[in-house]
Amino acid sequence: MARPTETIVGGHRRCRFMNGILDGDYSADELDFMKAMDEYKRLRRRPFPTWSEVLAVLRSRGWRKLAEPAALPEPNRANADDRVQG
Repeated sequence: MARPTETIVGGHRRCRFMNGILDGDYSADELDFMKAMDEYKRLRRRPFPTWSEVLAVLRSRGWRKLAEPAALPEPNRANADDRVQG
């Protein structure tokens, strides 16, 4: 039986993460970051990187602090129109 966070597709289980990717629930920037984190974790055999390592991955993807910090966006509204259409 599939877990609540999984879907059976063609006899194979898909986790919520893969469902989101295949259903187009992530923006191009989000997908780029997730792929970079996945590569980092696989290459360094670090399934749970530290926040310092996450920041290093962000910087490797070109992230730089250019503006003063702002309030966090409302949940489920961030980048709503920047989603990948699949």
